[in-house]
Amino acid sequence: ILIVIFAWILNYRFMMAKRIWESSLKEYNPAVALSLLNKAEKFYPFLKIYSGKGEIYYNIGLKKRDYRYISEAERIYRQAIGINPYVPQFYRRLGFIYEMEGEIEKAEIMYLNMVERYPAKKQYNMELAIFYKKYHKIDKFREFYERSKKLTPVTLEESKIVERYEKWIKSQR
Repeated sequence: ILIVIFAWILNYRFMMAKRIWESSLKEYNPAVALSLLNKAEKFYPFLKIYSGKGEIYYNIGLKKRDYRYISEAERIYRQAIGINPYVPQFYRRLGFIYEMEGEIEKAEIMYLNMVERYPAKKQYNMELAIFYKKYHKIDKFREFYERSKKLTPVTLEESKIVERYEKWIKSQR
């Protein structure tokens, strides 16, 4: 009976956290959204909370050009990877952050981890190819660009992103 009670309590906490998280998605004010995410985390910490908090800090940091927010986003993404190391988006964001900070080797490791987690995603392979093109690693660029050509975008959004990447690559020739 204790197991049933414990399971019910966990389910209740998860459902409360999920409802609060869903409310945070509708919030336009980043401070209010963060407050909601922190509240949801206290009920039941699940990955979407970390993803949401990371995005908010990352976007505020970019908008305000304030490294403290970017640093907090980095900490949150690392925490999320600690919880589930199989989510490629967290590695992608860390790659962006490290590249922005000029830590090219760390960025490369994150992008490689991203592609390793989701090797069939055309967008991720192209992003890694572009990374290598920017840093004049032409052999690596070709490897991932050729790989990306063999893949098909999964969503309309990914198709549009890939199209923009193709234009950028052509403009660099």
